[in-house]
Amino acid sequence: MYRKLIKLSILTAMSSVLATEQFLPHLEIYTGGYNVLRSENYFMVGLNYTLKQYDYFSVETGGFISDKDMYYLHIGPRFTYKRLFVSVGPGYYHQGQGLDLGRDLEFKSEVGLKITKNLHIGFFHLSNAGTDDYNPGTEAAYIGFSGF
Repeated sequence: MYRKLIKLSILTAMSSVLATEQFLPHLEIYTGGYNVLRSENYFMVGLNYTLKQYDYFSVETGGFISDKDMYYLHIGPRFTYKRLFVSVGPGYYHQGQGLDLGRDLEFKSEVGLKITKNLHIGFFHLSNAGTDDYNPGTEAAYIGFSGF
C-alpha cells in the first residue's frame, strides 16, 4: 500500500514541477482502465509530456501506474492530424503484482481523439511485439486532460 502512495506522490510531484506556464500546454494527465478486454481489469493513472512539437509530429514521453504496482515508462513519436493522434514506441514495463506480459521491454501503440481543446479519449495496446515466446499483450482505455 505504501509503495502505491509513494509512486502516486512521485507522479504528482513530477506533474507539479512540469506545471509551469512554459510546460503546461504540453502536459496531459489521464486515467482509465487497464487490461480492459479481459475479465481482470486494473485502474491506472498516467501522464504524457510532449518534448518537441512540429506541424504533425512530436516526441512524447510518459508513463502510467496501476493499482497492482504495475508501471510503464515510454518514449516515442506521436503523429497528430486535426483531432486524431497516434503514437508508438518502446518502453519499460514493471509487472508488480499484476499482468505478466512476457518481458520488461514492451511497445505501446496508441490512438486517441481530442473531444475538446483540453479533453481527449484514447485506447492503447501494450505488447512485446513477439520478442518473447510469451506475448499476451493487453489493452487500455482512458480519458485525458491537458492544457490546464
